[in-house]
This record gives sequence, structure tokens and C-alpha cells, in this order.
Amino acid sequence: VPSHDSTVRKLDLESRMRSIGLDNTALQAELVGPGVQGNYYGLKDLDLYLFKVWDIKNGCYYSPLIRPAIATRLGMSHVPIIEEMLNLDPEMSVDDMLKFADGKSAINPQKLREGLVFNRVDGQEHFKSVSNAYLLKTGT
Repeated sequence: VPSHDSTVRKLDLESRMRSIGLDNTALQAELVGPGVQGNYYGLKDLDLYLFKVWDIKNGCYYSPLIRPAIATRLGMSHVPIIEEMLNLDPEMSVDDMLKFADGKSAINPQKLREGLVFNRVDGQEHFKSVSNAYLLKTGT
């Protein structure tokens, strides 16, 4: 059974984090690939997709604008970014937001995406809009 631990050890994340000054930092990432939830995306290898970086000392999240560079320096993937700077219409309804979440996955375009996560530029607030099409297809 695959685990975050074995993938973290394989990537040598602890040493890599220390080498770039992230020794007082927590990473949040999703493990995807063979043996994980039926390998929905049909990946050949296990991979960690970074989606949050927490500064433990200062008690705040890093900006989502710098997370992809952190992922690259750590030798891991970052969750796909659909649009970097999106201004949401304050008049957008919940139904509109749910429809917006529907679409094909950037990881595997043959699959529906689970949804979209929206992050404020400073990283301190976020929310997820789950795709109803994905839920109907997968039942999860």
C-alpha cells in the first residue's frame, strides 16, 4: 500500500526543505497514483501534488503565487493551476460556481476534475467548489 511517508522519503523532502530554508514549514500535498483511491487519473507512478505551504513560526500560509516554485525546488508536483489571477464576480451564484467547477482534469484530460480550489493571493483564505459532474460520475 503506497503512503505519503514512502513518497516523502523517496523525494528526500526533509533534507530538501532544510536546504532551501523551509525547516520550520509544513507542506500539505495530495498523494495520487497507483494504489491510491483506485488511481482515478490513471497515473503510472505515485506523485505528491503540493497545494498548501504553512509557515509554522509566523502562523500563516505562503502565497499561492510562490508555491509552484517551491514545489519545483522540492522536486515534487504542484496541483494544476487553471488561472493564476482570477477576479470572481461577487454576484456569482452558488449554482454558477458549481458549474464553473465542472470540466476536464489538467492531470488527465480524459477524466473529469474533482473541482476547483480558489486561493486569495496572500494565501490566507481559500475555498473549494466541488464538481457535481465528478460527484455523479465517481460517487465520491
